[in-house]
Amino acid sequence: RNSLIVITVNLFMSLPWLISGYIIIERIFGIPGMGSLMIDAIIKQDFNVVQACILIITVLTIICNILSDIVLGLLDPRIRISVTGGDK
Repeated sequence: RNSLIVITVNLFMSLPWLISGYIIIERIFGIPGMGSLMIDAIIKQDFNVVQACILIITVLTIICNILSDIVLGLLDPRIRISVTGGDK
């Protein structure tokens, strides 16, 4: 059960990278994805597309962090989620 906590954190932290894609791998193998879209937009100086890609990656990272905290609170009874934020 203790090792499940580490696996859960690693899983949720790797999800944004899996969804956004690996930029280098997409570029080398010519696979269409968000990474190659972002590189093409940078080359063409299409800053709206670059901002949208960065926004999507950022939102996915924040959502995965929140989900990771919630799941860790369910897995580990020592971690309690408090609404007030106090030591109660």
